[in-house]
Amino acid sequence: EARVTHRGKSVGYIECEIVDEAGKRIATVNSTCLVLRGDMAKGR
Repeated sequence: EARVTHRGKSVGYIECEIVDEAGKRIATVNSTCLVLRGDMAKGR
């Protein structure tokens, strides 16, 4: 299950929990994402 825990104008923070078939959490992933808009996103 993934969720956005913080969403700003240009940066977002995401957390994801990975579970096995029994529902036991086996990993947690965190990521910071940069949002590019308009001219900043060209060529990406």
